[in-house]
Amino acid sequence: DVLALVSSRLVSLVPSTASALFLYDDESELYLCQHATGQGHDAIRMLTAATLDGLERALPAAVPPRGTAAGTVRLQSVLVAPLHLNQRAIGALVFYHSSHGAYTADHRRLVSRIAAQAGPVIANAVVFERAQEQSLTDVLTGLPNRRFMERQFGQEVARAQRHAGHVSVLLLDMDKFKEIN
Repeated sequence: DVLALVSSRLVSLVPSTASALFLYDDESELYLCQHATGQGHDAIRMLTAATLDGLERALPAAVPPRGTAAGTVRLQSVLVAPLHLNQRAIGALVFYHSSHGAYTADHRRLVSRIAAQAGPVIANAVVFERAQEQSLTDVLTGLPNRRFMERQFGQEVARAQRHAGHVSVLLLDMDKFKEIN
């Protein structure tokens, strides 16, 4: 949601054929694409890099243009704006363009200023998302917990009411599971 908001605001300021948000993953020690929009978004989602410089060199293969079956679009320019939190690189906003040399020094300055403001916002959004995910998951099993089930049940009842449908619930109770848990 944060990247969608940022990229929608930047469309008029920074020309791009596609844009993406890469976040650093401590486990894999790679920058992984978390969100991509525009032409070639599926190919961009497959990209990874070990460094921010690697993101600048990583261009997806030619992709079919949106809405057409003929021809391909080759992304030839990339603009990487590192996202920092407390002097640590946490990811990058990356913009792609189908024209070679599409990004100027002014574009780089503008995007770096925006990234300086967006870094803490995106970091907070990631922390919030993880906390929300953890609040809906049993720590031991990794399965959805009671809070998740109650929320999901409420959503399904509302959907059934909107569409004049039905809801079924299946409840399983495992004997002696507490001993295992």
